[in-house]
Amino acid sequence: LGELHAELQELESQIILTQGQSAIPSPHTPPNSNNGHDGYMSPVVAAAPPNSGFANDLRLVSLEKQLNIELKVKQGAENMIQSLTSGHSRDKKLLAEAQQMLGDSRAKIEYLRMRILKVKQSRQQKSQDHSSNGDLSNKGLTYHDVVHKTMVTGCQ
Repeated sequence: LGELHAELQELESQIILTQGQSAIPSPHTPPNSNNGHDGYMSPVVAAAPPNSGFANDLRLVSLEKQLNIELKVKQGAENMIQSLTSGHSRDKKLLAEAQQMLGDSRAKIEYLRMRILKVKQSRQQKSQDHSSNGDLSNKGLTYHDVVHKTMVTGCQ
C-alpha cells in the first residue's frame, strides 16, 4: 500500500510537470502546450527512489517554482482585467477570457499549495518515523542488555 501511495505521488508530480503545472486544463491552452517545460525528468530524479528525501526535495523545489510562475500569471490576469475595465475599450470577449484565466490560475495556485503542503507533511512524517525508530531500537537494546546482565548474574 505504501509503495502504491508513493507511486501515485510520483505520477501526480509527473502529470504536473508534463502538463505545464496545469491541474485544471485551461480552454485557452492547447493540449500539447507545456509552458516552456520539457516534461522529462532528469536522470538524477528518475534514478532516485520515489520515497527518497532527494526526490522529495526536487519535487518540492519544482512545485514551488511552478507556484511562483502561476502567481505571476494570476497577477498578469488581474492587471489585464483592471486595464480592460478602466480603459475606454470594453472588449467583453477579452475581459471574459482574462476572467477565465484568473479563475484557472487561482485553481492551479490552490492545487499547487495543497501539493506543497502534502510534500512537506510527508517529509515531516518521514523524519518523525526515523527518530521514533531510533528511540525504539535504543529501548530494545537497553532491554536486551538488562536481560543479558540478569541471565549472566543468574548463571553465576
